[in-house]
Amino acid sequence: MPLILRIPKRGFKSPHKVATSVFNIATLEEFDFPDGLVSAEALLNAGLVKPSVQRIKILAEGEPTKPYIIQDLEISKTAQQKIEAAGGSVVSTLN
Repeated sequence: MPLILRIPKRGFKSPHKVATSVFNIATLEEFDFPDGLVSAEALLNAGLVKPSVQRIKILAEGEPTKPYIIQDLEISKTAQQKIEAAGGSVVSTLN
């Protein structure tokens, strides 16, 4: 039997896929975070991420107007520089 007839036709789902959610600084500006603390729990409480999301990353599009404290989230280097320039900080135990 030819190979094309033996392979599945319904597609492929990777068992190693990691559910990722990406946010820009501009998106953070639209929501009010108590004390400027942005963490996975705060994003979940605000309804911005689903409980099944395993990885959250902050990107640099937009300018922060308040000093955010980013706690235990992945963040790009440019976003980190922008947040620290606005008086915020990045507290992370992630590598």
